[in-house]
Amino acid sequence: MILHAAQAFRLLEGGMKEKSTHLARHHRLLATRAHLLELLGEQEAAARAYREAARRTTSAPERRHLTDCAHRLESPA
Repeated sequence: MILHAAQAFRLLEGGMKEKSTHLARHHRLLATRAHLLELLGEQEAAARAYREAARRTTSAPERRHLTDCAHRLESPA
């Protein structure tokens, strides 16, 4: 599973470099990046990406979900 997450992360990062700045900053793309970072065990980076995605969405339910994801990663296990 981690190998596939690493491959997906590389594809996402490469695609973000090729796309417009607006698309690269879209909250759903940032949330996807956060999820892949989480799968790779990069908890701090994933939490930051979830929080950035939460800041960028205009949807209150999405914001709550993304903030909850970040909080879960920042809380001690």
